Formats: sequence, C-alpha cells, structure tokens
Amino acid sequence: MDRYLYIFKQAFCTIKFLNSYFNKKISCSYFPLIIMLEPTNDCNLECKMCVRHKLNREKGYMTMEFYKRLLEYNLDINRIVFCHFGEPLLHPDIGRMIHYAAQRGIITELNTNGILLNGTKAEEIINSGINSIVFSFEGINKEEYEKIRLGARYELVLNNIINFLELRQKYKKNRVSVSIDSIDFNYSAIQKVDFKKKILSLGVDSVNFIPLHVWPVDDNEENLSNSHKSNNRYYGCFLPWIMISILWDGKVVACCDDFDGINVITQLGQNMSIYTIWNNREMVSLREKLLRRIKTNGLLCSNCYRVSKSPWSYPFINRIKREIKEIFL
Repeated sequence: MDRYLYIFKQAFCTIKFLNSYFNKKISCSYFPLIIMLEPTNDCNLECKMCVRHKLNREKGYMTMEFYKRLLEYNLDINRIVFCHFGEPLLHPDIGRMIHYAAQRGIITELNTNGILLNGTKAEEIINSGINSIVFSFEGINKEEYEKIRLGARYELVLNNIINFLELRQKYKKNRVSVSIDSIDFNYSAIQKVDFKKKILSLGVDSVNFIPLHVWPVDDNEENLSNSHKSNNRYYGCFLPWIMISILWDGKVVACCDDFDGINVITQLGQNMSIYTIWNNREMVSLREKLLRRIKTNGLLCSNCYRVSKSPWSYPFINRIKREIKEIFL
C-alpha cells in the first residue's frame, strides 16, 4: 500500500474513532483501524506472566481457505496484526498469510517470541512483504530472560534478532520496522537505559518497555503488583471502538485480552463481513455497557484492570509512534 494512502485512511478512521468515542456513540461509521488475527493459539513457551494454564479453548490453526475468504470479502482491511494468544510462527503457512495480505495492499505486523525465526523461516518472513515485526524479549539479561521465558534460550533468540536485522540489510528491506517489546518487571531506570542502549546498538528501530500485563481472569489479583491494582477511578476502554480480534476458528472477540474467547461477538462463516460484525447487537451492547460503566457478571471487562487506568499513555500513544516510525523509516 502506498504510504500516503495508508496515512490518509488511518488518519480518516482515527478522526472518526475519536469523534465516536468522545461523543459516546455506540455505532461506528468507519472500518476498524486494526484487525488482530490469531493464526494459532498454540505456543512453544510457558512464560511466567502468561495465563496459558487457564486456556480452555481447543488449540488449533486457522486454515488458508478461511483466511483468503476473509481478506477477499473485506477489501477495507487496512492493517493486520498477526497476534492474539499464541506464537504465529508455529503456523506452517504464516509466510504465505503475510504475503497474501501484502499483495492486497494490507499493512502487516507480526508479534513473535523469535525462537523459530531462524534459517529459511527468517528468509521467508523478510521476503513476505511484512511491514513490521515486534519481538517479545523480556528480561534485561540472560538470567532474567530465561527465568521469565521458560523454555527459551537467551542467546538463540538474540542471535535470531541479529540475523533478521542482517537479512533486512542484505535484501534491502529497510522499510521493515523491527521493534522490541519488553515487559517492565519493576526494573530501575538505569537498567532500562542500559538494556535499550544494548538492543538499539544492534540496529533495532525501537525498544518499548510496557507495563506488566494483567489478564482479565477471576483471580487476577495473583498477577497484580501494587502499581497495577485497580483504583476507584473509571476510565473505560476504547478498544471496542478501534479493533476486533479474529480467533483461529473464526470466532470474533472485541478485546485483545480475551484469550479464552469468553465474550464472543460472532462466529464467521457464511457471513464474513467485518462491517456487519462491527455494529452488530453484541458489539453495540458492549460499547454501551462500557460507556454506562456497567460491570455485569460474565463480561470480561468485569475483571479487567484497564478500565481503572488511563488508556491514553499506552497502548494508543505508543502505537501511533510505532506506526509513524514504520511509515517514515
């Protein structure tokens, strides 16, 4: 996609989103800015901060047939983030999926733990038409990393990142943005500065320390640090005004934190129209409940810490910064 056309489309939808959100509209007259797509909910790690042990959904892989129909039916998709609750590189057709989207002018982002991004797989991804790759790389050193990312090897992933950066240079894919997302486990300012300097010296475009994620589960207090515990202030959530997540089996959820598919908006099948989903009864009802501050039993938002924290510091502002870097890199 021409970068100026992409900027125009995203800016147009962003203005409409802000107008809808601040004017408390429960029906949105624009296409979602982001489609999060789950190639698979399977993973090759057991991480300290993850709630994979609470996953009740069946594990599986999205079919290419379903994926192609989805894209062919929704020509207004502007951006796909290949991520939800799993490691996308486990999908045998992930390179083909990215390439198919790129051929249709869709901006693509891949979030990965980086373990499998080596050899021919790294070559495949760098030449797939990918626009952005985000490595989840927790821990400021080898000891911390392997304590957090159980089953991973620090040197292997670091070498995969370096190799991918070398391939970017080899194939002159300078427009491919390479970022590191690292969860902040209460590291000191000095530790974070040193980590950023080390990683940026490799040629990575940006390093982002993000807050410790708290999954919206019934007993989420076990994962909360004092800095993340809810306060009495209610901010609500803008995610149902900006994105949807499509799970590997075609179920659609309104939140990237809905790892277990608790609040399903619809099941894609004969009807593949995202426009129809975007303002269906379930989606409109969810927006209304968030605006009216209704925390009903069974609603995922009832156990979510985000409604008590300002959404404008992260992820909205950070995502805008990242997209600007991708476009003008």
